Formats: sequence, C-alpha cells, structure tokens
Amino acid sequence: MRLLVLITLFGFLPLATAHADSVVAACPSEWTFGTQKQRLLWANTWADDGAIDNSHGDDPVESPGRAIIRIDMAKVTQRPLFLYCRYKEMRGFNLAVSIPEGVKTCLVEWQGTEWDAREKVNRHYVRTLRAECRGTAHGEPSRVYPAEIPAPTSDIEGLRLRRSAEELKALVLSRGGTWTQWAEGAPADISFGEIKLRVGFSLSTGLSRKIILYGPPWPPRDPGFYASIIQRFGFPDTPYGDRCSRIWNAIGARKHIQVEWYRPCNTDSASAPQEMRLVDMADPQSMKDRK
Repeated sequence: MRLLVLITLFGFLPLATAHADSVVAACPSEWTFGTQKQRLLWANTWADDGAIDNSHGDDPVESPGRAIIRIDMAKVTQRPLFLYCRYKEMRGFNLAVSIPEGVKTCLVEWQGTEWDAREKVNRHYVRTLRAECRGTAHGEPSRVYPAEIPAPTSDIEGLRLRRSAEELKALVLSRGGTWTQWAEGAPADISFGEIKLRVGFSLSTGLSRKIILYGPPWPPRDPGFYASIIQRFGFPDTPYGDRCSRIWNAIGARKHIQVEWYRPCNTDSASAPQEMRLVDMADPQSMKDRK
C-alpha cells in the first residue's frame, strides 16, 4: 500500500505577507526520495490534463530576483486539481499535491535572474521558492503523493508484466477472481468482482506485455480514475496534443515500462470505458503499437 502523506500546513513555508485565507495545499520545500533529500526546483498548478497559467489570473508580480504568479481558482473549472512539485530532475523526483475544493487562489513564487530595470521584469526564472494554495478546504484535505517510477515490479491489482499466463492465472484464481482465455497466447479477461482487466501476451516470449485496467466510461465525465493514475505515477510526459490519451515514462521508453491512460474518442462508443495500461516497451509488439 502506497503511503499517502498529509501536508503540514503550519510552520511549513515562509510567507512574504499575511493573508486572511489559510494555506490548504503546498509543495514541500524539501522531500526525501529514497535516501536522497532534494529541494523544490519547479512547480505549477495542474488542472485536468495540463498545467494552467496566469491566463486564469493576474500578470506575474515582478521584483528584482522574485516573481509571483497567482491563479484565480474560481476561473478553473477543470478537474482533477493538483500542484505539480518537481525536485532535482525532470523525471522521477516529483510529487502530486492534491488541491481540495474551496481553494480561492494558488501561487508559485520564482527566483528570478537577469532583472530588466526598464521593463521591471525578470528575464529568467531559475527555481521555485514556494507553491501554495489558499482558501477554505471542503471535503478531502490535501495529500502528498510521491511518484512511482514505472518498473517491472509495478503491478495492477497484483498482476505484473513479464509473467507467464500460468503464473498469472494461478494468482487470479487464488484470489477468487475469474480468468477467461480462449486460446494459448490470446488475451486473458480477468475480473475481481466489479474490477475488470485484460492481459495481453507477447508473440515472441509468451509473457505478459500489456495489462489493462478498465475504469468508468468518460461520459458522464468522472475525473477520479485519471486522478488515481496521477496520484500513483505523478504527471504524464505528454500532457498536450491528443486529448484521448496520456503517457507516463514515454521519454526513452524503449525497453522500459510505460503507463498509459486512454479515454474514448469520437470514433468510439459513448459507453466505452477509460483504460489504464501498463505496457512492456521492451517487447517488439509494443513498439509496433506506437507506430
């Protein structure tokens, strides 16, 4: 079971000015990944499938060496909502901090360089100093979700890649699930009560190369299934472009494990479910699927 860490809201980050509203979500200034303690490097506010910018708020407030970008959250209708907190590297060292309902504003303060005294702007932002959201939280409080790096040890409902059909079938039946596979090497359909999955097998090795978890249909729109992937694996590598799918660990994905989210597009049935996929990119068939 993955550890969900409640944010400590008081004594957490230095504030530049006093505010009437409380901090209800914030990026930790430091976080320990394994044995490595890293400080906050970069952050933004994330809504639905991508970062939102100051088009939802005022222009950045600039001063020598500092800039603050505020987002008016009343203008943000997309869900789910997170703070995207990145530490050290672009990949791996990141946290998803859930933003509760009731938030009024979110801000990111940047350290700036190359101050332009004439235009009164910083020409280069180098590091996030703080990222926080203020308001009155409704419902679930904010939580911090450390990103899991997709790996051969990653599983969906206990099912892993690079496993034989016999091994997976035994696991499913031992847990009281059902296993339907019409022929050797064919995909296997699995159910654990209301939970439905499909496992695809490699043509070359016979081992599992793709595991699909089916979620609720897209209409009526329910962001919970998509949010659960962010809570586990952090943020997708491809937040823009095709709005029907997102990919995690896509950069240099050859021979690596890749996570995918898919929702029905215009060509699909309106009742088609969302999907979370765990894919072995080392398998030749997986690479062909991307072409």
